Amino acid sequence: MQRLSRRRNLPYRAASLPLCQEPSAPPLRGVSICPMPDGTQRDTSLKRKAAWIAIIYFTAMAIALTFPGVIPFNTIRPFVFGIPFVFAWYIIWLLGALCVFGFLDKVYRE
Repeated sequence: MQRLSRRRNLPYRAASLPLCQEPSAPPLRGVSICPMPDGTQRDTSLKRKAAWIAIIYFTAMAIALTFPGVIPFNTIRPFVFGIPFVFAWYIIWLLGALCVFGFLDKVYRE
């Protein structure tokens, strides 16, 4: 009978390794496969890409909504759905942030 670890019901030798490291496969550069408790595997490189997408988007948002980035868009006309363009500029970036947060939630919930 094989001895199981208390932590994850994996064979004792495999459970003593750090998380996200498989004893049978050599590591691929930039890809990390994590064993899940139900026996499936999860790709953590998607989480890393999602985090970088969020970092880039929110950096661009900070630049676009502060003093030097908003100057080209600081006009009243044209009106967008009845509101001045500069307000629409802020709303568009905020809706984009909502989409990025939704994407991050979907990736990290798996």
